[in-house]
Amino acid sequence: MTNPIFRSPAAEDAYLKAYAASLTLWPGPFERLNVPGRFGVTHVVATGPADAPPLILLHGMSVSSTSWYASIGALARVRRCYALDYPGDINCSVCTQPLRTREEAAEWVTEVLDRLKVERADFVGLSFGGFLTMNYASKMPARVRRAIALCPAGVLTPVRAEFALRLAALILFPTPAMRKSFTYWMLQDRYLRPPLLEQQFTAGLKGSRTLIRLRPVKFSDDELRAMRPRVLVLTGDREVLCNPQEVVRRARALIPDGEAESFPNAGHALPLELPELVNARMVRFLTQ
Repeated sequence: MTNPIFRSPAAEDAYLKAYAASLTLWPGPFERLNVPGRFGVTHVVATGPADAPPLILLHGMSVSSTSWYASIGALARVRRCYALDYPGDINCSVCTQPLRTREEAAEWVTEVLDRLKVERADFVGLSFGGFLTMNYASKMPARVRRAIALCPAGVLTPVRAEFALRLAALILFPTPAMRKSFTYWMLQDRYLRPPLLEQQFTAGLKGSRTLIRLRPVKFSDDELRAMRPRVLVLTGDREVLCNPQEVVRRARALIPDGEAESFPNAGHALPLELPELVNARMVRFLTQ
């Protein structure tokens, strides 16, 4: 099936090769699955013991499931991990119908779970994936055991306008200078992408266009109070996407079974900037 996000067959081929190369950063064996459904074909990278409790991983915008390389080793020791590529974003999923509403986003996740024969799972999401995780915990609580939102976009505070402007400029003008400026604004010198991931990111920006129609939003107080699964929210005090102090305050005050922490000297790429600390905290939350 032709993937409509790519500008040409050559661009798609270059990206797919770069994606496969990035997966060599993953420790241990993994499987690559293609799960058909109403919104297209969802690409899934699965790893961990087949008989372990399931864990769904939802990546940040435009970075794909390969970005879990720094956490997957720790998580796969205690869970059967399924990393889902979000349809319409720059990755290996083939989007035939863009997700436009929060209800459709929940429907997509449910459809993938059903195809994987997963009745109930833990969830971990980063950035946009954190929004998707919290959305699913809100819409389909019976399918969620525990949920971890890492630097969630929206949900607890609005996404800052500066982020949207900088991201739009990067997509329109994906030059090396623009990529360097955007990356430094987000991360400064706290994290540098490995060369393989940088090659994948560059190939995606140059050769594709996203079909993302759903934008992260701030949840109301009542919606957060109605959250039923156990939730852990982690952020960094150098976060630029949202106000990290307000993220922690609202999570602690409103989510009934919620925990929230802010890590010092860390920003939006929290699990990549502080992998050992964040991985240990996630594993403890999932297994305690």
